[in-house]
Amino acid sequence: MKNLILVFVVAFAFCTTAMASDIAFYVGQWNTDGWYDASQFDDVDTIIAQTGHLFNDIQQFDDTELAAFGTWVDDHTNNGVMDIIWLNGCTPTVLYPQGNTSPDGSRAELWLDGGNMIINVGDWFAYCSFEGGTRLDPDNGSAGAANILDLDASVIDDGTNAAPMVVTAAGATYLPSLNQVTSTRPVVLSQVTGDWEVAEVFAQNAAGTYADPVVIHNTATDGYLAIINQSTNWIADRGQTCAEFIANWARGLLSANPYPFNPSPTDGSTIDGYLYPPDYIYVVLTFEEGDWADSHVVYFSDNEALVNALDPSVSLGGPPDPLNPRTFYAGVPLPEWTPYNDSLVRGNTYYWCAVTTDVNGTPWQGPTWDFYVALAKASNPSPADGAKFLSLDPTLSWGAGVTEGYSSPHAHEIYFGTNYDDVNNATAGGPLHRATQSFGDETWEPNSDGGLTLDYSTDYYWRIDEKHGSFTITRVTGDVWKFTTGREGGGLRADFFEFPAQATPSRAVAFANLVHTRFDPEINFTWLAGPPDPCVAADGFASRWVGAVEAGWTETYTFNARTDDGVRLWIGGELIIDDWVEQGMSDAFSTTVNSTDWEIVPSGALYPPYWAYNPDPPNGAHTVDPAEFVQCTWTSGDYTAQHKVYWCEGDDPNLLTLVATKPVGEPNYDPGPLALETNYCWRVDEVNGTAEYRWH
Repeated sequence: MKNLILVFVVAFAFCTTAMASDIAFYVGQWNTDGWYDASQFDDVDTIIAQTGHLFNDIQQFDDTELAAFGTWVDDHTNNGVMDIIWLNGCTPTVLYPQGNTSPDGSRAELWLDGGNMIINVGDWFAYCSFEGGTRLDPDNGSAGAANILDLDASVIDDGTNAAPMVVTAAGATYLPSLNQVTSTRPVVLSQVTGDWEVAEVFAQNAAGTYADPVVIHNTATDGYLAIINQSTNWIADRGQTCAEFIANWARGLLSANPYPFNPSPTDGSTIDGYLYPPDYIYVVLTFEEGDWADSHVVYFSDNEALVNALDPSVSLGGPPDPLNPRTFYAGVPLPEWTPYNDSLVRGNTYYWCAVTTDVNGTPWQGPTWDFYVALAKASNPSPADGAKFLSLDPTLSWGAGVTEGYSSPHAHEIYFGTNYDDVNNATAGGPLHRATQSFGDETWEPNSDGGLTLDYSTDYYWRIDEKHGSFTITRVTGDVWKFTTGREGGGLRADFFEFPAQATPSRAVAFANLVHTRFDPEINFTWLAGPPDPCVAADGFASRWVGAVEAGWTETYTFNARTDDGVRLWIGGELIIDDWVEQGMSDAFSTTVNSTDWEIVPSGALYPPYWAYNPDPPNGAHTVDPAEFVQCTWTSGDYTAQHKVYWCEGDDPNLLTLVATKPVGEPNYDPGPLALETNYCWRVDEVNGTAEYRWH
C-alpha cells in the first residue's frame, strides 16, 4: 500500500445546460511504454483553447471519475447531436470491459452506434487500459477494436507494417501542423469494410494501403472514429493537430453553437481597467458571435443575479458603434457610448453576458462571464492572510497593484516583522523595510532573500507597498497580512506491518504483525516498487498513521486519501473513508466532490498520539448492559507515565472528578455497578513521564 497522501479539500461544482455538441476528454493514466506522457494535459488544454467555443459542455475525466464518465457517456449517447470522446490511447473499462469480457454492447460501441465520434491518440484503440496507474491484465489485444467496430481484428496493424506516413493533400489542408512520422499502429484501409467507409486520409504509406491520421465513418449509424498518431513516434504537436482536426474537418459535423464565446476580458481575469480623465475607470467588452447571430445586446453589473436574469436595468443595449457590433463599454461618463456611466470600482468583481438574436428573433443567451478590477495596492497574498502551520522557510507572493495612471518605474517595497503595529507603521529605509523589488518579481523569501531565521509557533506580519515614479514618487500603502508558523515536532506515529502478499487482505491479517514504528512529519510518500523503510518488505505491507490533526478554523473539511492500494481513515473514531481494495493510484474522498483544490496536511497541524484513544465502551455508546461486567478500557497515548481517570454520572463534562490514578500498564477502570437508563461521562488524562504535563 503505497503513495498515500492525506489532504484537506475545498470542493466546488460547475454545471451547464447541454445544448449543442459536447466533448469529454479521458485524462486518466496513459500507456507508459512510450505511447503518451503527461503532455496529454497540455494537449487537452490546447484543444480546449482552440476549439472550446464549438462545444456547449466540455468535461475532463480522470481515473477517479470513471463512474461520472460513464454517466456522461450514457446521457450523451443518444441525445440527438454528435458528441465527441477524446482518448489518450487507453480505453478505460467504463467504455469497454477489460479482457473482452463483454465484447458486445459496450458503452464505446453504443456511443458510435448513436452517431457520435471517438478521437484516439497514442496507443492502439481499445487495446489496453492503465487506469489507476497500472496496466490491467489481460489486455484486450486486437479484439478490442474489432468488437467495438464489428470489423476484422486486422483493421489496425500490429506494427508489422510500420511505415512513414506521407502527408496527403487533405492532411496539408485540414491539419497544417501535421508532419511525417512512422506510424506503428496505422489503420489497414482494405479492412474498413461493411457499413464502415474511409471518410478522410490525412497521411498514408507510399502504397496508400495504411493510414494515420485517418477518419472512418459508419454509414449505417453515422458514427466516426478518428485515429490520430497511433504511434510511439510522435507527430510534432498532438494537441495542435487534434485541434485542427476538430476545427477544420469535424466542425461541419458538429451541431451548431449559437452562443457568444471568447470574451475579452477573459472570464475570471483581473484587469487594471482603462482611465478616462480625470478619475474614471472603464472597460471595453468584446466577444465572438455564435452561429446565426444577427444582433447583439450586452448585460453588465456588479450584481450577478441581475445579469443572469437579463434584468432590463443592467442592459447596455446594442453596440454604440454599428461598425463594431461586438464592442461595448462600461464605466465611461459618455451616455452616447454606454448607459453604464459610473466609474468601475477597484476591488470589485463585475459580471456580464452577451445575448445574440438570429434573423428569426430567437435569442441565445451566452454564459455569464466575470472579471475583477485590480486594486492599486498589492493583493492576493500567499500564504493567505491568517494562514497557519507554515514551515520555517516560506515563500511569500502577492499580486501586483495596478500601474495604469502611475509614472514608471514601478517597484514593490517589502516590510516584515513580528509585531502588527511595527509593520503597519514601518517606513521606507527603516529596519523593517527588508527589500525593494521591481514589478514582475512578486515573490520574496524571508530566509534566502531576507537573511532571516524564523521561529516555530510565531506570528509574522508583512506588508507590500507599491512605489511608482523616480522624481515624483507615489506610494500606495498595502494591507498588513499575517501568517503563523507551525509548532516544532509536528507529525504522526507511523506503524508498519507485514503480511503474506495477497489481494485485499482483511484488516485483521494486514495489521497483525507489527515490524517497525517511526515518526513521520507528514503523510506524503512515493515508494514506487520499493519498501517504505529498509526494515519493511517492499510488498505485502500495511501502514498505519496514528495521531491528531488540528483544524486551523472552525469550518467543514473534506479529507482525500490518495493511495496505491487500499486505505481507511478514521477521524474521532468515525470511519470516514473506506476504500480497502487492491488498486492503482486512486483518490478516496470523505464526502462527494466534483472538483478539488487541496493542500497536504502540514506537519505543524499534526500531533503524535499523546492522548488516550480507542475508548471501550466507545464514545456515545447506548447499549451497555449494567448486568454485565463493565470494564472501561483505552489505548495508552505515547510517552505516558500514568493515567488520570475522571468520572461522573450524567453527560456534563464540567462535573467530572478524579476517581483513579492508574499506572502505565493498566489502561482500564472498573466503575462498579451502573444504573439502568443512565448516562455516564468519563475522561482519561495522560501524564507525561518526564514532566507534569497532561493530554486530555
